Amino acid sequence: MADVKEFSIVVPAEEAEALRTAVASGDYASTDEIMHEALRDWQDKRHAQTADATRLRRKWQEGLASGQPEPLDLAAIKAKGRDILVRRRPGKDG
Repeated sequence: MADVKEFSIVVPAEEAEALRTAVASGDYASTDEIMHEALRDWQDKRHAQTADATRLRRKWQEGLASGQPEPLDLAAIKAKGRDILVRRRPGKDG
């Protein structure tokens, strides 16, 4: 078995009852199993948050490196969108 450390936690009565119910129902073999799953989920969440922050920083830098922004021609964008919609309508030649 891997090196293990023991921790003691305090939870509200409602959460303690939820743990006991999960074990009694057979969903989990023990409260330890529930805590291990919760810790894995917590670690996964932290890893995902770190990855998201890293991805956001990279995208931010890519944006900065892409040069000066150009003005948007909203009328041209709308016209292009309308043209696409017209061509996609059933019964229209396109």
